[in-house]
Parts: sequence; C-alpha cells; structure tokens
Amino acid sequence: EGAHLNGAYLTDAYLEDIHLEDANLEGANLKSAHLTDAHLEGAHLEGANLEDVHLKDTKISRERYDEIVALGIDVNKIIWCD
Repeated sequence: EGAHLNGAYLTDAYLEDIHLEDANLEGANLKSAHLTDAHLEGAHLEGANLEDVHLKDTKISRERYDEIVALGIDVNKIIWCD
C-alpha cells in the first residue's frame, strides 16, 4: 500500500490479490501482467503501459476507470475478464 513502483518493469508479472492502494505506478510497464483480485484504489497510473493487462475482479471503481481513460490509456487493450 502506497508503494513507489514508478517506472517498474512488471511485464508478464502475476500480481494476483496484490494490494496497490495509492501506489505510484507512473510509467510502470505492466504489459501482460495478471492483476486478478488486485486492489488498485487510488493508484497513480499516469503513463503506465496497461497493454494486455488481465483485470479480473480487480478493485477499480467506475471513477478510476474514467481517470484511466482521461490519462490517454487505451482501455481497449486491457483484457477485462469476467
């Protein structure tokens, strides 16, 4: 919680059930990461690469979704799992 992971290289990482509330993930490379059941409330995602990220049951509010879109992140590249 509140971790500083700005610029971290987390490609293909399995981060299931990780708690990243209020974490700084600015510029982090999360391409193809698995964030099943992850907690991302309040995380800073500016410039993060979320291409092919797997989000299943991820704790992300509608407001955060809108913020991600506002950051220019292509949410169509995110894999929204059911």
